[in-house]
Amino acid sequence: MDQVLVEVTRAGVVESQHRGTAVLMGASGEVIQAWGDPTRLIFPRSSMKPFQSLVMAETGLTLSSEQWALSGASHEGESMHVTRVENWLAEMALTEANLVCGPAWPSHGKSRKAMVLAGGAARRAVHNCSGKHCGHLATCQHEGWDVDGYDDPSHPIQKRVLNRISELCDQAPDVVGVDGCSLPAPRLSLLGFARGLAALAGLADDGERPATTILSAAMKHPELTGGSTAMNGRLTKAGDGMLYAKNGAEGVYSVIFPKVRAALALKVTDGTQRAADIAAAGLIAKAGALLSMDLSAVGALSATGLRNADGLDVGEIRFAPG
Repeated sequence: MDQVLVEVTRAGVVESQHRGTAVLMGASGEVIQAWGDPTRLIFPRSSMKPFQSLVMAETGLTLSSEQWALSGASHEGESMHVTRVENWLAEMALTEANLVCGPAWPSHGKSRKAMVLAGGAARRAVHNCSGKHCGHLATCQHEGWDVDGYDDPSHPIQKRVLNRISELCDQAPDVVGVDGCSLPAPRLSLLGFARGLAALAGLADDGERPATTILSAAMKHPELTGGSTAMNGRLTKAGDGMLYAKNGAEGVYSVIFPKVRAALALKVTDGTQRAADIAAAGLIAKAGALLSMDLSAVGALSATGLRNADGLDVGEIRFAPG
C-alpha cells in the first residue's frame, strides 16, 4: 500500500496529502528500506535516463563531460541548454529536424517569457529531452546505424537499451509504451527499477568506465541535467558529489549513490511533480542516515513555503512520511 510522503498545510493544519512508494536498495540486491509496497509497477519515464546514457557510453562513444550531462538531462530549455544542443547537432552535421522529441517551449519561466516576447515558436532543440536525443543520434553515428527511425523499438539502439535495462534490473518490462519524447517507455516494478539503479552504482564504484563517465558528468554539471532552478539539479548539487538525482514525468525519481553502492527509486501515486520533488529530498536525507552519509543539505530542501498571489505566506509543502 502506498503511504503518505508529503503534506500540504494551510493555517497550520493539513489541507492535502500525497502518497507514494519508494525503495532504497544496495548493489547486491538487498532492500535497505522500503516505504509502501515496492512491487508496484511503474513507468520510470525520464528517471531511467542513466540507463540510456550508460548504453551510449558502453559503445565507446566519446563525448565531452557537458554532452554526457546533457545526454541524461530533462532540462528546462534555458539558453545554456539550447545553445549546447544546437552546437552538438552542428558537430554531427544534423539539424533539429533529426530530433523526434517534438517541439516545445521552455519550462523555465524567464526563458519562456523571453522566447514569447521575441516572437519565437516551439522548437525541438528546446524540448527537455533534446540532449538525450542528441546522445542517441551520436550513438547511431558512432555505431554506423541509421539516424532515421531511432525512436522505433526495433531500431538497434532501442533494442540495446531495453536489453540492458532487463539485465540491470533482472526483470524484463511487461509493457513498453511511448514516452513524452517519442522514445520507448518500459514498465518495471519499482523494486526492479531500484535494483538496476543500484547495479549501476556498483558498476561505478567498481571503476567501470562507462558508469563512472556518465555519473561523474551528471554530478559535475547538475545545472545541465535540469536547470538553474530545477529541483533535480538542486538535489544533485546539494549532494556534493555523493549522489545523482534524476526526475521523471508523473512523479518518479531515481537517485544513485555511487560511493556507497546504493540507489533509491520513488513514485508519487498521483504523479504530482511538487510532491515528487519534496519527497525525493526527504527520502534522500533518510537514505543518508541509513547509509552513514551526511546529506543534511539535501534534507533542507524537503520543505518549502506556500505563498498566495499577494506574496503572503499561507502554508508549506513538507516531507511527512506516514
